[in-house]
Order: sequence, then C-alpha cells, then structure tokens
Amino acid sequence: MNQASVHSVLDQLARLGPLRVAFLSGAGVSVEMPTGLPSGAALTRRVCEAFFPERTFDTLLDYHAAVGWTITEVCAAQRARAGGIAPKGRLPRLETVLGVAMRVLDHDERRVLRILDDVRTAVPNRQHAALAAHLAVGGRQLTLNFDDCIEQRLITLEAPPDAADRLIHLHSSFRADPEGRSLGLTLARIEPGFQKPVEHSLTSTLAAAAAIVVVGYSGSDFFDVDQTVAALPSGSLKGTRLYWINHGSHPRWHVIDAANPALPPVIAGLARAGARPTVLCGRTGEFLSSLLDAWRLNSGPEPAVSAGPPAPPPTVPVSENERREAALALYRELAIPRAVAGILDSGNLAGLPSDAVWLARSELLWEQGRWNDLLHQWLRRTPEGIDPLVRAERVGACLWVQGRLVPAYLWLVAHRRAAAVDPDGARRLAETEGRVVEHMARTPELRPIARCLAPQAVGRIRALGGLEQQAGVHAFRRRQDLTSSLDAIGGGGVREAGHAAASQNWFAEAGSLTAALSYRHRQLRDEFRPDRPDEELAADYRELADRFDIVGSAAGRVRTCLLPGAERVFGVREFVSALFDGQFGWWHRCRLLGHYLPSRVGHIARSALTIRQGRDPRL
Repeated sequence: MNQASVHSVLDQLARLGPLRVAFLSGAGVSVEMPTGLPSGAALTRRVCEAFFPERTFDTLLDYHAAVGWTITEVCAAQRARAGGIAPKGRLPRLETVLGVAMRVLDHDERRVLRILDDVRTAVPNRQHAALAAHLAVGGRQLTLNFDDCIEQRLITLEAPPDAADRLIHLHSSFRADPEGRSLGLTLARIEPGFQKPVEHSLTSTLAAAAAIVVVGYSGSDFFDVDQTVAALPSGSLKGTRLYWINHGSHPRWHVIDAANPALPPVIAGLARAGARPTVLCGRTGEFLSSLLDAWRLNSGPEPAVSAGPPAPPPTVPVSENERREAALALYRELAIPRAVAGILDSGNLAGLPSDAVWLARSELLWEQGRWNDLLHQWLRRTPEGIDPLVRAERVGACLWVQGRLVPAYLWLVAHRRAAAVDPDGARRLAETEGRVVEHMARTPELRPIARCLAPQAVGRIRALGGLEQQAGVHAFRRRQDLTSSLDAIGGGGVREAGHAAASQNWFAEAGSLTAALSYRHRQLRDEFRPDRPDEELAADYRELADRFDIVGSAAGRVRTCLLPGAERVFGVREFVSALFDGQFGWWHRCRLLGHYLPSRVGHIARSALTIRQGRDPRL
C-alpha cells in the first residue's frame, strides 16, 4: 500500500466533511517552524539537563534498555534510513521527572515552569493553521498540548467566538491557566486519571465523530487517555473510522499494520470500542494541507518562518546541591537502588536533607536484603518529622519479610487498632497486615490460619478505602493486587491470571523499575505450571534475577530463588547462598531449605530416570 492509500483516506474524509471529523493532536504538531517547540523526547531531555546532574537522561535510558524497557521505530522505512538500529531504551516519563523537580525546588512552580517559557510564547505554524480552519467551520478537536497556537490562529482567521470552545485541552493550557497550576505536568496530577468533565468531553467528542484523525500524538498518556478509552463500552464507536497519522520524514506515504505491537496501545483500545483503525506514515503537514484542499477550506496566509537560527531553550538557575538532591529524589522515585547507592556511597552528601538521606538508606537496606539491619534502624530513634505509624508499618514489614510471620501479624494488628483515628496510617498498616496473611497462605503450617484471616483482612482494606485510581498508582495497584489475592485465599481457590501483569504494566508506565520487576515476580508465581519445560522456566527466572541485579536489588534476586519450581533452575549452592544473602529469620531459612532440598533431589532423580529411558529431560 502506497500513495494511493493516503489519497483514499483523503477522499473518505472529504466525503464526510469537516463537521463529522474530530481531531486529536499532540506535541508533534508544534515541532514544525516557526513554532519550533521540542518533541516529547527533546523536552524530557531538556528537563533532565536543567534540573539534574549531567547524563541523568542517558543513565535512565541505559537502565531502561538493560531491563528490556525498549521502544522500536514503528515505521520500517525510517528504521531502514537509520541503518536498522536496534530497539533503544524507553523514555523516562516527563511527568515523573518534572514532578520530582517541582518537589525538590519546594513547589516553586514559577521557577520550574520557566523551562516551558517557549511554550507560553509559541507562535503558530501551518499545522496549527489547518487545525484552526477546521474549528472555524464548526469542527471539534481534542489536544494534549499546553500551547495556544491554534487559538492564536483562530483570531487571525476571525473565526466565530465559539470556535475556541470546540477545542478541548485535555491537560489544560497556559491560556486557561497562566500559572500552570492545573496543567497535566506531573505524575501526581495525571495518575488519578481525568476528572469527570474532562472525561466526558473526551468520550462525547469521540462518540459524536464519524471519523477521528490523530496527528502529532505519541499516544503515551496511559493514566488518563488510555484508561478512559479502555472503559468505553464495546461497540460504542462502531462504524467510526480512526486515522492515526504517524509522522515520517520520508517522502512517500504508506500504511502501517494497525496490529503492530510497537504502536501505542490506545489504538487497540479504540479498536476494542468498535473503531476501525488505519495507520498512515508520512509528513503530517502535507497531509493536513491536502485535507484542507479536499474540504476547500482556507487556512489564511502561510505563517512566516524566520531565516535565523532557532531560539535557544529557556534556562533555569539550579545549584549543584539542588541537582544532587533532585537526582537522589528521582532515583528513589524510579526505584533504582544501584543509582541511589551511587549517590549515598559518594560521600558527597553535604547540603542534602538529612531525612531524605535517612529514608534513602532505609529503602536501600530493604533492597539489599539487609532486613535485620533495617529493623534495628527503625527500632532506634527515627529522624524528626517521620510519622510514628510509618515507623510501626516498617517494623512490621521487616518482621514479615524475614519470615517472622506471627510476630509481624501481631505487631501490625496492635498498631493498626491504635491508629483508628488516622485513616492513612491505618490503611498503610492494614495493607502490610494483608501481605503477612498472604505470605501465611504460602506456608503449610499457617495456611489454615490464613484462610480464616483473609476475609477479615480484605474486608478491612476495602472498608478503609484507597482502592481507586485517585489514590495514586502505587497505592491503587498494590491494593487492587492484594485484595484479589486475599479474595482467592479466603475462597480457597486460585486468583484469575492477569492481576500481577496489570500491576507490572502500571508500575512500568510510572517508571518504577524495582516495583515493575517485583510484580513480574508475582506474575511468574501466579502463572507457574508444574508441566512447564525446564528451559522456559529457567529462561524467565534467570532473566528476572539478572534484571534485579542490574537495578541493584539483591533482595529481588534472593526472592527469585524462592519462586515455585526454583529447584529446577537454581542449584543447591546458589539457593543456599541466596538464603544467606537475605537476612531471613533462622526458622524461616530452615523452612525454606526443608522445602527446597527434597524437591531438588526429586528433580535430579526424575531427570536421571528420564535420561536413562532415552527421553529428552528438558521436555
């Protein structure tokens, strides 16, 4: 499929007319001169270079690539032009990086948002002119952009006063909010999803259109756009045509298979709702100009492009101490223990907040498997300002992860009851209490007790609330995953597959490496089948253990050695080493070893018998 494809699409859109077509636009439409705004990748790099130490952006890309978080160029022609380059590390989420900068700089939004001064003052280009012409005759549009270039162009066209009302900024804009306080700039603002009025604007615009044309959009708004689209009833967009324009610099248009896994998941979400997707790759500005010609619309005079060099990006004065503090906060947010350890071990901690350093050391001890050391740290005097209920929960968590399950449960119950007047503290303690019950269910001598306690634990967690997306990614997914597990334990069954995989995806989208790997661990536990070939099991377990090593989580590697079927992957020396790499309680070590050794011996005996019988032991 080639040039004829784009002409066919233009003919279909021409027959529908502008009033039956809705546009969804993203940052890509503002890259072309004279607007000259950065792409999403360029803006993320700019923010990293402005507020964090040198090479922070590249360090994150390297970690992402090392744990398999990669992106592949959708367009085969562009891959070929780039020499067929291998997949590269996925971008860190801009909202996460900017949110950390905002916190470190004491929520001084004016100072932080100076990095977006060029967005405030951007001038329209020909793509904005084309979109404005569509609005001027009654079209409807959605945009994820913060700039007001389309509105500026509407003024030039002397469009009707209500034309701008038909353009919905899903993440707000500097025109509506010059201070930027409502812009979808940080993870804390976008992770709860859209508020109801914005969600309604998105769904009603999609439902009313006979065709949706997407331009300049990366499709990377997992927490709001993707979730809203995923909630659309099946068939609600039946008959709607979706034309997704993937910008390419090559001269010839072509069609990309809409089932291509490298495409944004929102395309599949719209297809599940009934839309019929077509993905075209080519020059976006050329497509919009041709569409305007097909509609016989006038976009006004061509925007003037300066012959001089583009203006340099805005700068923000940031001290070296602030950069180091921001780096520590970012690596903690993204759960990269190795990077956190690099900062703490550098010895250059002057100027960093003492409580942030103390908490970072606490988190690092957890990921290093030094749970007994961590327990004593929390039992000793904690820094001023740390909530006593946080301390109580952390002590209980240390007891739990060491395998001291009954003491952990009793400790958490006592402190939860004392915390009845503090819903947040009670919720935190109840969640860890539920984890202890879940662990009891995997321990033969405590399993009957766990089945009795699970219904109470899950009821308590639900009663305390915080299971909605509005609670934030970490709380929402942890509690959703935990309650599904406790429901299965209380019912004496096995929970449905998919819960851990869904949580893994959410944490990956938030950029939390260790959390995503931990839910990959849960997924492997949930989906374990005794009849699975040894080679497949070993490949998955070894890969996970290696990825825990990459991010610096010794505890994660230790826990991988405890997965079901580990005796088929890890030898005795490796398993025993793992037991002593993690500071488990002695009884728990004996319990784990007592389960492993007979299983290992049985596995070796079965493999030897299989070989003697002339069969492949890997099958």
